Amino acid sequence: MPVRLYNLRECFLNKRIIFCYSGPMSQDLMVEIGNTLKQKMQQETFNRSVVAKTFAILVEQVQNIMHYSTEKTQLEALDDAKLGSGIVAVGFEDERYYVASGNMIQVKDREKISEKISKINRMTPDEKKQYYKEMRKKNPDESSRGAGLGFIEMARKSDHPVDFDFIDVDLDYCFFTIRLYI
Repeated sequence: MPVRLYNLRECFLNKRIIFCYSGPMSQDLMVEIGNTLKQKMQQETFNRSVVAKTFAILVEQVQNIMHYSTEKTQLEALDDAKLGSGIVAVGFEDERYYVASGNMIQVKDREKISEKISKINRMTPDEKKQYYKEMRKKNPDESSRGAGLGFIEMARKSDHPVDFDFIDVDLDYCFFTIRLYI
């Protein structure tokens, strides 16, 4: 096991991954991750806007895992609460930061997610802003556990298209990944 951990550490260093967590996600964990990440990034960059955007995108991705991951973890300390599980990472590539995450979803949700993100990717910054305003006025659809604004909000914080993919696991589930550059 120590050799594998060392290899994982070396992989993170080579890929310039400054933070990675895999497991159950909670609000408390998100706050701790965010505080640690903010401190680390503030030491590395003086651009407060980049730090703020990175943190905002991280929050959205963790919330997506908490609410939509089909992989749930039971924690007794949280009175039978089930937490969504997934993976989230922050790295530095091509002179910019990125936030990436992944979690299990049902295959039946793949098309709807793909359509939403693809639609947002085709929009200009002004169109994203207008679309965000329109969607805020609407009631969230019944399958949403939030306001349904997460993908739009993340895309508005990034100057690059949302990078996403699905990896089939079996007939019912796939692993959804998303990455945004700041």
